[in-house]
Amino acid sequence: MNARFYRNDNFFTLILKFILFFILLYSLNALAVGSRNDSIYKEDKPLDSYSKDAGFNAGWMSACRGAKFTQNLKKEIAKQSWADFVLFKKGLNDFGDSKAADCNGQEVLKEKKNLENYLSNLKVRVNQKMKILEDKEEKDEEMEIIKTNTNTSSTSSTSSDSSKTQCQRDYHGCHYNDAFLSCLKEAEEGVARSQTLLANIYAWSLGDVPEDKEKSKQLYIDAAKADDSRALAQLGINYVEGINIEKNVPKGIELINKSIDRNYRLGFFLMGEIYRLGLGGHKKDVQKAKSLLLQGIARGDLNSHSSYGDILWRTDKNGKEGLKHKLIAANSVDYATCGLASAQFDLGNYYLDSIRDQDGNKLIQGEHDVNESLKWFQKGADNGEEGSLYNIAFIHETEFKDLDQAFIQYYQLKDSARKDINELSNAKIKDFMDHELISQKTIDKAKGLKAKNVEQKNNIINELFYLEAEYKKQIEVKRLDDEKKKEEEKRIAEEKKRAEAKKKEDANKDTYDANSILRKRLEELKSLYSDELITKDEYEEKKKEILDNL
Repeated sequence: MNARFYRNDNFFTLILKFILFFILLYSLNALAVGSRNDSIYKEDKPLDSYSKDAGFNAGWMSACRGAKFTQNLKKEIAKQSWADFVLFKKGLNDFGDSKAADCNGQEVLKEKKNLENYLSNLKVRVNQKMKILEDKEEKDEEMEIIKTNTNTSSTSSTSSDSSKTQCQRDYHGCHYNDAFLSCLKEAEEGVARSQTLLANIYAWSLGDVPEDKEKSKQLYIDAAKADDSRALAQLGINYVEGINIEKNVPKGIELINKSIDRNYRLGFFLMGEIYRLGLGGHKKDVQKAKSLLLQGIARGDLNSHSSYGDILWRTDKNGKEGLKHKLIAANSVDYATCGLASAQFDLGNYYLDSIRDQDGNKLIQGEHDVNESLKWFQKGADNGEEGSLYNIAFIHETEFKDLDQAFIQYYQLKDSARKDINELSNAKIKDFMDHELISQKTIDKAKGLKAKNVEQKNNIINELFYLEAEYKKQIEVKRLDDEKKKEEEKRIAEEKKRAEAKKKEDANKDTYDANSILRKRLEELKSLYSDELITKDEYEEKKKEILDNL
């Protein structure tokens, strides 16, 4: 019995050796292929830094190096233009099959299929977005017809949702990616308020739209020239603080006052902030700040509510009254359906523990309610406030003692555009790793989630840029068509004018010819009468007849 088992062990060992031998041969072959491929192209670069044969390199290397390289390349492509996707696909189609002999033929076909699906899905999403926006435009047109037929009118842009443009509805609904596209279209058509809102999107990188200081600056200037009250206020504070424009405090104050003269609520808030914080070198004056902020509050401004709450908390040490104004700013749907992110952040801190100054000194004792705090921080995070995201991670670390979740949250803030958030998050990440507070599995999970989020954002940004280019193309085509139509109308009008002039000229000529004949007949008649060939009565009768026809 034992001998039989021994003989079976030898048999299985022999089979195992054969398997290991073939695995070794396969590994050596793969290593040789990998080395050959690495010698051909050793560095993963963005698509725009390749040679003129970028399509060739992309198709070849994706096929040879497999899915990992493909994923990296897709991330890089997402930063580029739509044309690069077309180039990438061309590289796969034209050169992928021809290089199959150097790589794994099945991998070539697999990668081609995956990437073609990726491109196809992206195109579908783009077309869906364009269709949604076209439907919105049709509804806007229908609304205008209904409003005209029923003789309705609106008193201001805030009186009802139907009186707002699509840009305003998207922006105040906090749908910033949609607002980017609708505001872009209306801004190109010269709508001043839409130019201002688009400038805000570029200036504050709302939604997934990357910051663009130059575009923002020019849009504010254009809208201010058109006397848009919001643009006057926003451009004014930019001058006061030197934000993306040369600092000019007197000019900034003048623009903000123009906005106030138009009874615009943001003007009252910004002037209140100048006195509250001493912006632009102004002397602080809390009483003036209060007066201006109260006027902003009377006009429904959320920022004024939040800043007035800050004064009550930080200066007057009045926790309950300050809380009322913060709650209004954080909850209100009149100005923006998502509320004010900064107020939501402050409420999160209030319910976590307390309100403190920049040095960490306690100003107001809050109400320790972790779930309520987490709720407000989550609202702020959903609203784009990275400070809220950091504090959510902090709650997981200190309150829930969930170090894995805390690390994952901190890791998502790595490389934040906000310097303070970036420094704090990296310090936390380093501390967790140095003290081995989390497992490698958690680290890999955090990295994977970060990479996924970055890829998703890059894809969204790519779609937005593609749609932006498509919109501008459509607007340019429309502009050229309008110009062509105007030229055609002008040509037709000129031709009509010339035809009428010629007709008049011909009519005058005909009249002149007829009169010449009648005058000649009149001369002949006079001659007959002079020669006494006709009587006086005959002469008068004939003469009257001729004169009547002249």
